[in-house]
Amino acid sequence: TRIAVQSMPDDTAKLSRYYFISRYCYDVDSAGKYCQLLLDLALKFDNQYYIAHGYSYLARYYYWAADYDKARDLNMEALYLWEKLENKYNIARLNTQLASILTAQGLYDQASKYYHMSLDVFKEIGDTAHITQVLQSLGNVNIFVRFYQNATNYFTQALAIDSTINNVYGLIADHAGLARVYVNKYKRHRRDSLAEEWLQLSKYHLDTAYILALPIPNIIEMQQLHIYKAMVYMELAEKAKGKEMKAALDSCELHCDLLIKLTHDYNLRANLSGAVTIQGRAQLRRGNLDSALKYFKRAEELIAIENPRREIKKELLLSYQKYYETKGDYRKANEYLKELVYLLMDN
Repeated sequence: TRIAVQSMPDDTAKLSRYYFISRYCYDVDSAGKYCQLLLDLALKFDNQYYIAHGYSYLARYYYWAADYDKARDLNMEALYLWEKLENKYNIARLNTQLASILTAQGLYDQASKYYHMSLDVFKEIGDTAHITQVLQSLGNVNIFVRFYQNATNYFTQALAIDSTINNVYGLIADHAGLARVYVNKYKRHRRDSLAEEWLQLSKYHLDTAYILALPIPNIIEMQQLHIYKAMVYMELAEKAKGKEMKAALDSCELHCDLLIKLTHDYNLRANLSGAVTIQGRAQLRRGNLDSALKYFKRAEELIAIENPRREIKKELLLSYQKYYETKGDYRKANEYLKELVYLLMDN
């Protein structure tokens, strides 16, 4: 156990145990603690291999904690050491991690550069599983900049490779990525003749990913699946009526609840403002205006704490606008519309 490891004498066996815990710990608070213990002990023994890993996993911890500047600094320390050790695999892995940090900071061009650098190395050493992970990451970057065809191409490439090697974890991420492409296309082009097809394709890929993920303890990916399934069911509910609408709303709220429970159960760092906004939209669709407003107020509080991507802020502003339109307060609705315009102009 973790407590037993701390009582061990300071030796290489304890170092390897700290490494194992740091690598596989997803509890954010514990991860930071054990990554620091790994680094401190590695520095005591001047073990360059484990020092590099200590910086690597501490960088990942600060990335999870949304301290991106600290994460970048530690990542660069790790990269410097892996380059000294001439370890191609870990250089590529840290380039990938750096690209993820840059993506979180909205520096998409720089992120793409580092993803391509790591992709070249993984291709050179023949690491197929990491090739598909980088392709998925490039797909996500292209979703953020709304290059949906490029994103589709990256996820489709990854899906073809993962299908060939039967990489279940990869297949989950591939289908989830394609679902994100289609739901984002739908939300931005609702009046397109293909909009309904995109929404159904998103549901198909999410259902496929969810079925694959259920038997596997893939906590991080399951977070993403819950929020996007909630999002898709909310969009289906907006179009439906009667029993179909109620069923879609029930599914939407179920996945919001599952996401929040998963986050709390595993002490995960996650932006819950998006899920709470969707819960408010579901109550608004049901006609429960007072309940909807409570969710929107809570989402507003969470956004102030989490500082999520503009897309989530935009969804909340749109939800407020619709809420006040439903109440017949068009002056207030117009205020939120103006705030949304300012947000989009700033973007």
